[in-house]
Amino acid sequence: MNIGILTYHRAVNYGAFLQSYSLCRALNQQSGIKAEVIDYSMQSAWNYYDVSKWNLKKKLKSFGQLSFKKKQLATFNEAVERNRGVFSKDMLISDDTEEFRKLFGSRYDAIIVGSDEVWKVNHVRSFPNPYFLPGDMGCRKFSYAASFGKSVNVAGENEKKMQSFLNDFEAISVRDRIGYDYLCGNKIGKQVMISCDPSFLYDFKEEIQNSRNPLKDGSVRIDPSKKTVAVMLDESSADVIREQLKGKYNLVSLFREQKGFISMVDVDPFCWLKIISEADFVISCFFHGVCFGICNDTPVLAVGAKGKKHKLEDLLQGTELWNCYVPGEQLAGMDLQAKIEEISLDVSGYQKFVQGKRSSFEEYVKLLRKDTSQNQ
Repeated sequence: MNIGILTYHRAVNYGAFLQSYSLCRALNQQSGIKAEVIDYSMQSAWNYYDVSKWNLKKKLKSFGQLSFKKKQLATFNEAVERNRGVFSKDMLISDDTEEFRKLFGSRYDAIIVGSDEVWKVNHVRSFPNPYFLPGDMGCRKFSYAASFGKSVNVAGENEKKMQSFLNDFEAISVRDRIGYDYLCGNKIGKQVMISCDPSFLYDFKEEIQNSRNPLKDGSVRIDPSKKTVAVMLDESSADVIREQLKGKYNLVSLFREQKGFISMVDVDPFCWLKIISEADFVISCFFHGVCFGICNDTPVLAVGAKGKKHKLEDLLQGTELWNCYVPGEQLAGMDLQAKIEEISLDVSGYQKFVQGKRSSFEEYVKLLRKDTSQNQ
């Protein structure tokens, strides 16, 4: 069974790249399945990340970051090129659904849309777009751990169109309760289920082993007498961390260049993952930073920052890892060093958590294998 995965792997975003890679690897570990990530990006999204496409006003506004942004984009593009066994040989950059259909339609037995916020519509990715697989794609249609973001932001006639497109899917797997409640409440989809993010499906052992860690090989100077805390934070949360923990730990930023932090934000995705796996602690308000910390048994503090807390709460609430979560507004009032020491005492529940997430994937694979032709 040939499967194409349609997601946001071309975003300059470590989580987006690694979750797509993980889903492809996890599917290819199943007998009789051959999967690849479709190397597709909307033109509007490509322009959003490519500095050379920015207008003068945007370049001037981000003048100090231009060189860094160029390097970061090149690093991600090189990662795709080095992994052509995971990503399709053909590439398409276009906002036109018909162009997508001509190149990739009928190429696969099935297309899986997701994971990530593939159904979030905004100024970067307008509606309609290929992520909804509108019309006849010449293959079966599925989603895996897809998300609308914080809410379904398609309305009016476009919402009716979107619902019609999604009703063509044989099975709709979403990542969070928001999407699940919307689909079930509006009776959209033949079969709807919640699935774990692909970051939990594949262990990355080989990729981590073959990657370098600049913090360990001497490329970047750190204090070897101090523990290393890797952070992925918004500015206000980073200010709190810096104020409380500076001088006590090696503070390493894996998200953006931030004052008072060692910057590791232009490394390739597997190097980024190796740093997380070998850090002493992770503090993140970003979903995938938390996921990959858990997957690698690195103690994690998940910070529910504004606009991001819904994903972390959906992931951790009601589980044995709920003590690893703190609302962003409570961060400044905490004794962070004490919290780090408390969480670090026991990560024995992490792998049980991961295995629990993986269990639903087996049911999903059964849906892929199910022959529905007799019901057509």
